[in-house]
Amino acid sequence: MADIFYKAGFIESWERGTINIINECKTGNIPEPNFYEEHGVVKIVFELTGINKFQNGELNGRLNGRLNEKQKNVLSIINKNPGIQLMIIAEKTGVSIFTLNKYVKIFIDNQLIEHRGSKKTGRYYAI
Repeated sequence: MADIFYKAGFIESWERGTINIINECKTGNIPEPNFYEEHGVVKIVFELTGINKFQNGELNGRLNGRLNEKQKNVLSIINKNPGIQLMIIAEKTGVSIFTLNKYVKIFIDNQLIEHRGSKKTGRYYAI
């Protein structure tokens, strides 16, 4: 792990750089990691519970600004209703199943959501 942080420029040399790691977490608005020592090995654990692509109520990252209002609405419904089925999304939004299939393909391809289960009865979850 230290080698990765060293090559990324977060630490200057072995056994240093925890302050840089903490500062980068603060900059990225994510919780500070927990540092553990176990049997002579230092472990850094990043707790990312509650962190997703909808921070501050908006989409972050490469799709920001490229989604139309209907797509943003569908994505918001999936985020707020983990395990929702396509038929329920269609009922809530008035968007056709055909169009929703296009939307979810975009969302899945961009790792915004995932599909679990069979093609017919599967459910959608925000990542």
